[in-house]
Amino acid sequence: MGQRPLDGFSILPEPVLEMVLMQLDDLASLYSIYRSSPAVLHLLHEDGTARRIMQRTMELSVPKQTQVLIRKFTFLRWNARQAKDADEFIETYNKDDTGWEFPHEIPLSVLCDSLAAAATIRYLAHAGMHEMIARCQQLELMQLQNPKL
Repeated sequence: MGQRPLDGFSILPEPVLEMVLMQLDDLASLYSIYRSSPAVLHLLHEDGTARRIMQRTMELSVPKQTQVLIRKFTFLRWNARQAKDADEFIETYNKDDTGWEFPHEIPLSVLCDSLAAAATIRYLAHAGMHEMIARCQQLELMQLQNPKL
């Protein structure tokens, strides 16, 4: 019979599930679970939960400069104000590297876009790292085979 697999997160009470999600190592893991678990999807759609969990995950695992970048991206995605020119844009958004906390009124759709972007960037960086390691290993082998290189 074609039984659907049980969502393991659905057996957890919501407060416990929220505590589990707040201990995740990275935003890519949160995004993956969000996309695959109906229970997590439901929990993140509750008022303010996604914002709290994303902020906590970033505090635990994301370097400060990257946190600033993610917060700025989220803020711009949600509430970008038209700048007169590039200088005004840089003055408004790039010079301040303290970042912003996610506002309480930020829509879930914007947080999800930021979560997806952060996960995608991590996946690309991870893939690039593996490619670089493979090339370095290959280079070392080439040098052993031909010491004149």
